[in-house]
Parts: sequence; structure tokens; C-alpha cells
Amino acid sequence: MPRKKAAKALTRYLELHPVNIDQVVSVIVEHFRLYVLHELGGGPRLWSSPGRGLAAVKYKLTFDRYIKDNGYTGIRSLVAFSGTVEGPGRPRLVLHRGVHE
Repeated sequence: MPRKKAAKALTRYLELHPVNIDQVVSVIVEHFRLYVLHELGGGPRLWSSPGRGLAAVKYKLTFDRYIKDNGYTGIRSLVAFSGTVEGPGRPRLVLHRGVHE
């Protein structure tokens, strides 16, 4: 495998690894709660814009799970992606308007 192609594959694997996503989501949510939430006048939402569709789906699901698991109320996640996502070993996922809200 060419070096550049291997580096891309490794980077994608690391970016989409569940442990990495869990840690990033934890930092984002806690920063939002501690430093941003009180600045907003209402309708607080976490906004994320991952680079790829599969990452968007994984981040959205992880945000929602983290918020629920920690019992946070008044916070909702919003991920900037719409369309169809197909991943290895995953069913075809389609994000609809309702998923974003």
C-alpha cells in the first residue's frame, strides 16, 4: 500500500474510532455547558460540522447518548450534514430533517 494512502486510512480509522469520538464529544459537551450555555438566550444546541457523512452520523449518535447518559436537559445536538451515508458493515443511513432537531 502506498504511504500516502496508508496515512489517509490510518487517519480515518483514528478519527472515527469510538473511543476517540467519545472523548471529543465529552470535551465539546462539557465546554458547551460550562462556557457557552449561559451566554445563549434560549434554545441551546450543540453544533458540530464533521468533515464526512459517516463521521456526522457517529458524532450525532454519540452526542445524543452522552447528553442522555449524563441526564442533561435543555441541550440538544445539531450536526451539519444531510444526505445518505453508507459505511462498512452498516445499513444505509439517511438523515432526515427530524434527526437534526
